[in-house]
Amino acid sequence: MTIAKRIVNQPSNLGDGSIPLLLSEKEAALFLGVSISFLRKSRCEGALKGQTSAPPFVRVRGRCYYRLADLITWVADLAPQQVI
Repeated sequence: MTIAKRIVNQPSNLGDGSIPLLLSEKEAALFLGVSISFLRKSRCEGALKGQTSAPPFVRVRGRCYYRLADLITWVADLAPQQVI
């Protein structure tokens, strides 16, 4: 199953404040339906080996966080035939 199909199945309660604007690695992996190791590996080597590039992230005190809006945009920009 592709990431785009996984994210469609997520609950649509994004505007009610129950989901924070910054997601931790664990929360982002759960939201996207991928493993934490996928996020870590894609940050380091995704674009280098011609694989799917990592979703945009920010570092806060040495930890990686993901903006919810960036994750949604990243999934929308994936090519339909792309498999990760």
